[in-house]
Amino acid sequence: MNLKTVVAGLIGLVIGVAGYYLVARSPNVIEPSTPSNLALMFGQDVNSNAAYPAKSLMTPSARRLFTSADWQALRHWAGNTGGYGFATYEVLTFPNHHSLTLWITTPIGGPGNQWEIQQIQEARTASSPVSAALVKAPPP
Repeated sequence: MNLKTVVAGLIGLVIGVAGYYLVARSPNVIEPSTPSNLALMFGQDVNSNAAYPAKSLMTPSARRLFTSADWQALRHWAGNTGGYGFATYEVLTFPNHHSLTLWITTPIGGPGNQWEIQQIQEARTASSPVSAALVKAPPP
């Protein structure tokens, strides 16, 4: 082994380690650390037809219940637009097991952190958590 080969190998190793450190440790890498990040990652996976990464964002029980038909339904709903929007929802569940879904928003140009309810809908139930997630709500 000559000196050029050793130096080239060491330079490659340094570049590889530095590249890994910059990518793996970068604050710009999205992690599913918040509901918004999780939704962003899932939306990107749906738009890029990446079923396996999308399923990795689910709980083990949801992953087991999620079928290829469910994936195809998501892909159908997403269409070919390559885009998606975000909305914040909260589900209120009362002691009698009835639930309401609240679509929560901030007014454009509105004051600070003032959130408002834009729409209230009776929450739908389904036989599985995945099926419940796939119930398409009517447009506002």
